[in-house]
Amino acid sequence: MPLPSESAKAECSGIGAQLRAGRERAGMTVLQAAEKLRIEPRMLEALEAEQFDFFGAPVFVRGHIQHYAQLLDQPFAPLRELFEARLRAAAPDLTRAPRAPRYFDRRRLLRPTLFVLIAIALAFAVWWVLKKGV
Repeated sequence: MPLPSESAKAECSGIGAQLRAGRERAGMTVLQAAEKLRIEPRMLEALEAEQFDFFGAPVFVRGHIQHYAQLLDQPFAPLRELFEARLRAAAPDLTRAPRAPRYFDRRRLLRPTLFVLIAIALAFAVWWVLKKGV
């Protein structure tokens, strides 16, 4: 059985592993690659470790992956597809999000109820006075 080539191995692995393998093939350290990209080395380390939450929004992750791939002369499209697949897998289904039970505030009805009771009492008092006076 033939052994898979290095490029086939890279295509099967994750984004970070592909970027790390490309950097190592180029003979660069993380510090050298970071200097060429004009970013901090910890950002490249986060990309290679696939800690994408470090960058915030997915648009920033895509941009950093694209620039890193360009530096390493790697095609960006397969890396973008892997990242998009990862985003689709991680996106929550918001159509079935549980809803909190609605809280009914009884104090909201207190003022109108008091107004109605006072109006009824006044109407009864007026009726009583008019009935006595007849």
